[in-house]
Amino acid sequence: MIEEDSVEEEEEVPSEMEEGDRIFTTIVHAEPQQIRATENISQRLAAAHHRNTIAKSFKEVVPKYLQDFKDMFAKESYDVLLEWKQWDHVVELVPGAPIKNCKVYLLSPSEQMALDEFITKNLATG
Repeated sequence: MIEEDSVEEEEEVPSEMEEGDRIFTTIVHAEPQQIRATENISQRLAAAHHRNTIAKSFKEVVPKYLQDFKDMFAKESYDVLLEWKQWDHVVELVPGAPIKNCKVYLLSPSEQMALDEFITKNLATG
């Protein structure tokens, strides 16, 4: 039983929205929704081609005129940031600038796994 003294009076809620007011909503579905995400035919063909492709050597992949720069293609060359140069510059971000809508390109499950692995590995190396 609640005593009348302990019940706080509710404040009156304004019925009109003012500039800057926001409404947050949540929709709860009574039944679970099933998502049928799958690969399309071109993604399956690309994955099958990738599985059946024989790995090529550095000399087979890189054009002859770039083969002198083999050290630039080595893993060690991208684990460390380059030294600062006089032409390096800062990208100034504008506070409060609107975020542009950009298209998201879907990846196949195998491509997404490869991307996630690449990001995780490279974040760990700095």
